[in-house]
Amino acid sequence: MQERTNIPPNLHRQQGVNHMNKVLGYAHMVAADGVAEVFLTAED
Repeated sequence: MQERTNIPPNLHRQQGVNHMNKVLGYAHMVAADGVAEVFLTAED
């Protein structure tokens, strides 16, 4: 029998913040004249 894992109720929010921090971390590499546009999909 498999043990149940406790999943934090705000896991999706934590993952979203983590993803956004990654996006912001590389935005400067794709910026033109100091401006970068970032688009997120529904899955993000």
